Amino acid sequence: MDVPAVPTIAQALPLRRHYRLVSVTMLPKSVDCDMPRRRDRIGSLIADNFEPRRVKLGSGNPERVSNPFWHFKIAHALAQKGLIPKEQADGARAAWKTANRNKSISDSVVHPLWSFDRFGQTATALPDGRILFVGGEHDDWYDPDFFIYNDVVVLHPDKLMEIFCYPESIFPPTDFHSATLVGSNLILIGSIGYPGQRRYGRTQVMRLDTDSFRISKMEPRGDGPGWIHKHTCEKYGENSVRVSGGEVLSLAQGREHRISRVRNSATFVLDLTTLTWSTIS
Repeated sequence: MDVPAVPTIAQALPLRRHYRLVSVTMLPKSVDCDMPRRRDRIGSLIADNFEPRRVKLGSGNPERVSNPFWHFKIAHALAQKGLIPKEQADGARAAWKTANRNKSISDSVVHPLWSFDRFGQTATALPDGRILFVGGEHDDWYDPDFFIYNDVVVLHPDKLMEIFCYPESIFPPTDFHSATLVGSNLILIGSIGYPGQRRYGRTQVMRLDTDSFRISKMEPRGDGPGWIHKHTCEKYGENSVRVSGGEVLSLAQGREHRISRVRNSATFVLDLTTLTWSTIS
């Protein structure tokens, strides 16, 4: 079965409901609609003995996770996209149910329930046939299962699936970013993220090694686009990337609950050799 073409740059998946209210072409200079994003469950996410259906943060860079419930949820989503056979997804579901006869697939008590149904996730096809899925968020901020993920899921050409998780200190929760392949590295730029973790005025730039799956933060010099998301990024020259479009968040009047959200009209180039931002006309 042929694998459908998967974009190598960020694609704006259907937006959260509270972001669908404003057209990107009619953005106000300042809005108050940046809702509080739930952060009251993290203590339970790093426990060693965790409920297998619940979200869990990683402890290594990376931590390879083997979880039948997560594998089932991934297989179900990939089968719906035509990336793996339906029989493989059915087998993953059967494996989960066999090992956990007393646990339901969905649970009104377990929150946030781990999900691969996400907005703002990137999917990048590598030359060797692997497809890398990075981050993304599930549902709206007010839902008990709302969560912004900081993981990497790998689909191999033989349909084997791998899951890599990371501590937030290594890879912050990331959504509506871009993922651009440069050599053997995937350059991850931008995010909406949780309000308390944003670095307004700066641009989140991460490097994912597609061989080891280690993630490292990059701290470019110069004036970048700021806290950007929903943008386009592509390789530019031998060792640079070009960022255009999207939206930029910043504090309005210095208050976290009042966010300025404007359309990015400039084109930025990040030189990965010198780690320097520049603009082009």
